[in-house]
Order: sequence, then C-alpha cells, then structure tokens
Amino acid sequence: GPRVVSPGDLIFVTGTLGDAAAALSLLKQNQVKPTAEVEYLINRLQQPEPRVNEGLSLAGMATSCIDISDGLIADLGHVVQASGVGARLQRARIPRSAEFVTAISQALIPEDVWDQVLTGGDDYELCFTLPAAQRNQLEALPCRVTEIGVITAESGIELIDENGHSLPPPEGGYDHFR
Repeated sequence: GPRVVSPGDLIFVTGTLGDAAAALSLLKQNQVKPTAEVEYLINRLQQPEPRVNEGLSLAGMATSCIDISDGLIADLGHVVQASGVGARLQRARIPRSAEFVTAISQALIPEDVWDQVLTGGDDYELCFTLPAAQRNQLEALPCRVTEIGVITAESGIELIDENGHSLPPPEGGYDHFR
C-alpha cells in the first residue's frame, strides 16, 4: 500500500548541512583569507550537487523524502504537518562538514551560523524518513547519511540540545533562535 510517515520512523539527512550558510556568511565579509576550508564552503554554495541518485535509490524504501530547499526545520515541517505527526531532532547529530567546524573554530564565521544549519536551504541535501527496521538498507547509498531524529505522535518539531534539553524551534529564521 501507500507509504505513510509513522511515529517511530527514523529521520535522516544526506551529506552535511550548513556549508552554504557558512559560505554566505563568508561572502558578506570584506576580506577572507582564501584557505582550503573557505574555498570548499564557497564551492558548496555556488556549485551544489543535487542528490539525484540518492533520491532514486530511496524512492522504493523511504516513507518520505524532501529536498532541503527552505531549510531543514521548514521542509521537515511540511512533511510532518501533511502526515499529522511530529518530529524530535537531536541537534548534536546534525552533520556538519569538517570545513564548517574548522571555520567556526577559527572564527572565520560566527557561532550563530549554527542556527542557519537548521533554517538555511542552499545545501540541497535530502531529508528522508524510514521505518527503523529498514535502516540497514541505507548501506547501499552512495553518500554519507546521518540519522538525526525520530518521527513522534505529537505534532510540531522538537529540537533537543546536547544536554537533552528541549530548544525552542527557529521560526523561519535564526533571529528567533536565541
């Protein structure tokens, strides 16, 4: 029968999130040292590679699959609303590239770019849901895939921080996410 998003389904994303948001932050600065990290991040913004093959691979098994174009929170929000369910995301699990982490540690980009990881959509990664029993099928996918949360029966998206505390979800922009 038709596949439905159900409580207990696991939530995954392909690749890494935040690279494009980091690049936008870099490009707003007057002068940036052209390090390898900087070049990587800007390339991710200017030449994103849509996950076409991954999307095709997932078509048979995922209960939902979306292109993250408006940001993880907004796009996943559409999915859970349409299905009458909710989601609980573990912020610490959201995959960031080594280049992104280095750029923050070297203060090339501000800490609050973290918020844009949740609301920025220029990475063109996929977010998809899958019954937990099918997790092992993901090994066939050609790219990095990370489990970031679970579908819940309660509506809305709950974000859990590194200490297990619930965070207020960002409302369409990182300004509210303080």
